[in-house]
Amino acid sequence: MTRLASLLPHGSARRGIARTTLVIGASLLFNTAAGVIVARQLGADGRGHFAAIVAWYSVALVLADVGQTASVTYNVATSHGSAARFIASARMVMAGGGIIVGTVGIAFSGILAGGDPQVALAYRIAFACCFIQAISGPFVFALQAAALEKWNQARLAQPASYLAVIVGSMLMGKLNLVTVSLALLISIGLQGVLAWAHCKRLSITGWRPEIAASRALLAFGLPQAAAAIPATLGASIDKIALSRFVQPAELGQYAVASTVISLGALMVAAVGNVMFPLLSRTGVNPQERVAAEKLSLRVTVLGSTAVCLLLSLSGPWLIPLVFGPGFEGATSLVFWLIPALVAGTAAYLVGDLLRARRMPAAVAVAQWLGVATTAVGIGLIAPQYGLEGTAVATALGQSVCLAAALIALRRARAAAAHDARTGTS
Repeated sequence: MTRLASLLPHGSARRGIARTTLVIGASLLFNTAAGVIVARQLGADGRGHFAAIVAWYSVALVLADVGQTASVTYNVATSHGSAARFIASARMVMAGGGIIVGTVGIAFSGILAGGDPQVALAYRIAFACCFIQAISGPFVFALQAAALEKWNQARLAQPASYLAVIVGSMLMGKLNLVTVSLALLISIGLQGVLAWAHCKRLSITGWRPEIAASRALLAFGLPQAAAAIPATLGASIDKIALSRFVQPAELGQYAVASTVISLGALMVAAVGNVMFPLLSRTGVNPQERVAAEKLSLRVTVLGSTAVCLLLSLSGPWLIPLVFGPGFEGATSLVFWLIPALVAGTAAYLVGDLLRARRMPAAVAVAQWLGVATTAVGIGLIAPQYGLEGTAVATALGQSVCLAAALIALRRARAAAAHDARTGTS
């Protein structure tokens, strides 16, 4: 831990991870509370419909992003003095992706909704979030490298305002699929406004897009997108597949179990979010880099496993108590989802470590292998074994992704050690 702390001035690495952990914990709490309210008010059918909406929206968002959120973080971390021009250029790039993907999503909303007008409207509102994200995303993720504390504030604003709108809609008796999607759109907009205000105070706004900056952003962003797309598919493909061949109520049970088990990802998200910009900086000692990578991976695997086991043991009484008596079917699914969560969180962290080594293409290969394995597994296992089979197929895919990412990281370390011995760069 001493080596990890030494990577930042004044030993602030541990404080950054601790604060980010608290923010992610609070965000999970807000999102879980909102999910509980939605489940209790809309029932298993409504929760299932919204799970499908979020799964499709997540895929649309990563397509519209074109890898720019991670690219902004990386480029601002490596060239802080050019933050303003990177933000402006990223907004231009993301605007094109947001308009195209958001418009296509809105056009196909009726098909995804199965002809239900209210569900179709909820889909359209969710896809409209792509437009807002294109404008606000660069501000948010520039803060991850420029001012971690302010980035945490902006990140927390989204789930907090989302919960506030959900609660307000419930109190007014207006909570339905449409207002839940509206809550998502409003919360993303408020997050963007806060991130812009922080960037303005840091004097990293007001620049015009530049061709050179756009090229640098795309040079990192396109390989990142190639990794982010399968990563998002890997996290959503189970729900997307279930939305097509099971009833919404069954998907609602699966979504609740996924919400509960996702609490096990608390530690990895904090560690990865801090380590990515930290290790992206120039001048990091190779030995300290490797030590930090190994320590963060141990913390991730042990932490997520411990939390998942606790959640599995408490699930039989916790889920009916919190989500209501209609979700008893989700309790057994929590156990089946543990391997997928542990492997997936570890793979996510190793992906961040590879990105910090400027190896997003290696992450892309690992993620595509994982999502292909998941897709084949779902096709072979899920039709016969249902929700449990889907969880097993997802775990297989995440395990393949993790193995491929670890192999790439080991090779990168060996190549760096060889260059250090021979004096090459």
